[in-house]
Amino acid sequence: MGDPNCGPVRSTIGDAILDVNGRAGTIWIEGGTFSETVTINNMRDLTLRGGVSSGPSTSTTFIDGLVSIINSFNISLFNLTANKGIAVDNTAGLNLSQVTVTNSTGAPGLAISNSSAITLANVSASNVQNGGAGASLWNNSSALTIANSQFDGNTGQGLSVQAHNGDISLTDVQVNDNAQRGADLIVNDPAYRISVSGRDVVSPSQFNNNGGTGLSINSGWWGSTAPLAPPVTLTNIEVKNNGDWTGLYVQSAGPINIENILASDNHGTGAYLPSGASVRITNGAFDSNDRTGLQVQALGDILVTRISASDNRGQGAWLNNCSWNGWYCDGTGTVEVRSSTFAGNHNDG
Repeated sequence: MGDPNCGPVRSTIGDAILDVNGRAGTIWIEGGTFSETVTINNMRDLTLRGGVSSGPSTSTTFIDGLVSIINSFNISLFNLTANKGIAVDNTAGLNLSQVTVTNSTGAPGLAISNSSAITLANVSASNVQNGGAGASLWNNSSALTIANSQFDGNTGQGLSVQAHNGDISLTDVQVNDNAQRGADLIVNDPAYRISVSGRDVVSPSQFNNNGGTGLSINSGWWGSTAPLAPPVTLTNIEVKNNGDWTGLYVQSAGPINIENILASDNHGTGAYLPSGASVRITNGAFDSNDRTGLQVQALGDILVTRISASDNRGQGAWLNNCSWNGWYCDGTGTVEVRSSTFAGNHNDG
């Protein structure tokens, strides 16, 4: 434990943290299993880097105990597996990379609250038992960036981001096979940006086979127009075979822009999109859902290009930007459909 060229070698992670004593630095951790609770409290500019090996091969560092990070600043964890979860509170600047977490206590594998400037890269929060979520983030602020990460096979929800005060970006994520909902992304103010993207149409971000909604986004109340609000942007995503009432749900006070989406074979509606502004969808399949394929309720223009909404048990597509004035509908923009197919639906195309 530690680096013999830079500081003392210790037998436990806890002893190495005590040696740092609040100073900036890196703790190098050898491969193997450490059966201890690790607490980082009131520390700054500290990095724990696992997988260190004295030989030519790499190794894995397992922490068989809760990792707790509290009241700290600029904390990084690299190449670690935490078998009893990671809990973070009141920490500014958190970077997790090549980190695997799980938990069997019913608590989330990864729990982050009251913190800011969070980056998760190559993180796996999967197979959490006894009803726990893979990752639960609540009341955090500043930018949240999640890339190349998995939240699969949890007995609770896959990924939950609630009451966030800042932009949210998900890139190349997998949120599949969770017993409850897939991913929830909720911001406190429609001024914040939310974007979800995959690498390309061949390697999309996936939200499949979840017990509830695959992907749910809330970026402000859609019934009040917010023309200056940034759009919710979804690019290269797949939402298939989810339970509950819809595979994809996006509520936004601002525009919704979607390109390259597959929202099919869900046990409710394929996609339900209420927007306080415009909705634009390019290249999408909303087929073979148990209810409506695509449902849009907007207070601005609706444009769909090259989509298929076919073979659904309800309607193919329901596109509505009507603003009711008593018994009359005052249109709030145009509805335009280009090069699209609506065939074989149980109700209207």
